[in-house]
Amino acid sequence: MAADSKTLLFIVEQGGYPLDEDALRRQGYRIATALSMRKALSLLKNMHPVGVIAEFNPVTAFRDRISNLEPLLARLQTHHPGTALVVLAEKETAPLLEPLKGRYPSMITLFYPVSGEHILKALQEAFAR
Repeated sequence: MAADSKTLLFIVEQGGYPLDEDALRRQGYRIATALSMRKALSLLKNMHPVGVIAEFNPVTAFRDRISNLEPLLARLQTHHPGTALVVLAEKETAPLLEPLKGRYPSMITLFYPVSGEHILKALQEAFAR
């Protein structure tokens, strides 16, 4: 399916990053927000965004995965290939992200603190790939 022209999906599970919606809208983007990974996966059944921005939350309680991102990566790989993915993470979690980059090589990682400008530049880099 074709991507929804200029729709961005922000997955804000912990709320740890700035979202300059006005700047993104001025550039023609439409913004969708999900407050949980479950809601994001549900939205992705009918939505085909050009970009997804998600927080990386490592969870040691999971036996079959290391973070909140694995279900998202599976959905993007199978139903939304080519969708730009920007992941926001704490610097100390960088080693945990390496295996995930192997699954989704075009993933761009930004480490906190980030600004709306950082997110926009990362999206532009992802779209150029």
